[in-house]
Amino acid sequence: MILNKPIRTPTAGLLRQLKWLTFTDRCKYHTALLVYKTLHHMAPSYMSDIITVSTNNKYSLRSVLHNDLVLKHKPKTKYTKDSFNHYSMTVWNEIPIEIGNAATIKSFKYFYKKYLLNMT
Repeated sequence: MILNKPIRTPTAGLLRQLKWLTFTDRCKYHTALLVYKTLHHMAPSYMSDIITVSTNNKYSLRSVLHNDLVLKHKPKTKYTKDSFNHYSMTVWNEIPIEIGNAATIKSFKYFYKKYLLNMT
């Protein structure tokens, strides 16, 4: 209706034209935003208990430099794989380093949305 296209027009091109994210990308965007806020102490304190950042004092690992998230326990069931902990870790660890290390929340939002729009 917005672009005055026939009802059977595929949505992917229309969403791209409007610069709107798909439902899946919106879920990723808001999850990554919550992780970013948690890592920068802008989220409720209980979120820090849920999200664990990779640490290793002996070696200079990519996961430490990239601020990758890790799970305290390996998921054994589909239920735990569908949990926020696992999903947020997967989403955050896919983000390029330069976006995840954005200095401000405004720049993170801008660059991550641009990244998601260019992925499709």
